[in-house]
Amino acid sequence: MTVTEEPADDRDPLAYEAGDRIGVCLDIDGTVYRSGSVFIETLAFLPYADSITLSPRERRYRRTALTAVADYHGGLAATAKWQGVLTGLDALRVAGADHLSETILTTLARHQADRPTGREGQTASRTLPASDMGDYQAMRATVLEAYGALLRGKRRADVADAVAEVVASRCPVDAQLRTTLDRLARHDDTDLYLVTDGPEHIATAYARQVSGAAQVIGTAYDVRSERYTGNFDRVDKGQTVERLRAAHGWTYIVAAGDAPVDVAMARDANLFLAVDGQSNLSRRQLGLDAVPVPDSEADLRSQLTPARNAVHVPHETTFERALRTALGAVGIALDQDE
Repeated sequence: MTVTEEPADDRDPLAYEAGDRIGVCLDIDGTVYRSGSVFIETLAFLPYADSITLSPRERRYRRTALTAVADYHGGLAATAKWQGVLTGLDALRVAGADHLSETILTTLARHQADRPTGREGQTASRTLPASDMGDYQAMRATVLEAYGALLRGKRRADVADAVAEVVASRCPVDAQLRTTLDRLARHDDTDLYLVTDGPEHIATAYARQVSGAAQVIGTAYDVRSERYTGNFDRVDKGQTVERLRAAHGWTYIVAAGDAPVDVAMARDANLFLAVDGQSNLSRRQLGLDAVPVPDSEADLRSQLTPARNAVHVPHETTFERALRTALGAVGIALDQDE
């Protein structure tokens, strides 16, 4: 990767200067992994991994977590129906019909991925109420707590093996995105972080597929004597970016996200990519006058200003193209042969 020299005039929209230490902080679910949530998909398919067994109580915790997500997003027609579906699939597994149960769950997951993003009854143009941040936080707290209860007493190595198996089979990575992130992560003046409020051990398994050099920060679940206690420390993304900036001496920050919790990263970012992902909330909640991703870096550069430093990434635009275009627009060019 090279940093192009900027002309000494007033056209530089974000005051980027060659030689700045760059921090790149990217959300995973709905952003880097555009089609859904690595965390939720891993949780959904965890019982089908060879290296782990869930007790009836642990399966109930899993249903609690997945039902909370379905309730928040409007999921299937009703939360009770989704709860019934999960209960039925678990019954099939207990009866020895693992393959059938997994096939049905896969079909349902694909159906959900094809649904229009956004909560039931909302249109793409509707402004979400401020209280939705609280709704989102409450949903995520329920999911993280239920997952912690599921983990309690399990060996870390068994969980790691099961998570790696599910992530490898269920969460594909676009080859172009992998190449772009690898180039970012390897460059001397750039630090690449995948920042998520999902479990850090799941994010780490996904990061190994996305970019071996990317660093991960996520919700850390406590381990003692190599077994999970169920306790966890949740990530505050705003505080995380502030801490990393101080630790690394970042003078320029690029961030991207799609959910309410990503709003905090935008506050300190010189350039923010507001992604239409699964949550589809951040751009509206930020009240951003975001610039749509144009066809060329020059077009985007001409529209960016210090007060208009957000780029809107619509559903039809890949995150890889948006990231590469945005970086190029502010003078950060990725070498094709690097």
